[in-house]
Amino acid sequence: MLVVLIRGFFRPKDREQLKELTRFHPQAVVGSCHLVVITTDDWHTTNNLRQQLGASYPFLYDEKKQVRDDLGILEYTDSQHEPMIPQRSCSAPD
Repeated sequence: MLVVLIRGFFRPKDREQLKELTRFHPQAVVGSCHLVVITTDDWHTTNNLRQQLGASYPFLYDEKKQVRDDLGILEYTDSQHEPMIPQRSCSAPD
């Protein structure tokens, strides 16, 4: 499963990344890879983004930013939106 945390609809780079992931998604499904996006936007904005992309994978919204806070990925450069910091976290299975 590929979980993508995005900062929100207002970020052009996030929208571009989602366009690429949407194009890639049919290939990922062949390999049994599931894609899920978590955004800090509200339901309406999240649903509009998903529809604009034509995405068939799930979009979850986290307006209260609980995922961001639980994972400790606060971005300090945007105090107005307080989005999630993009991070890479990979660990080898035990």
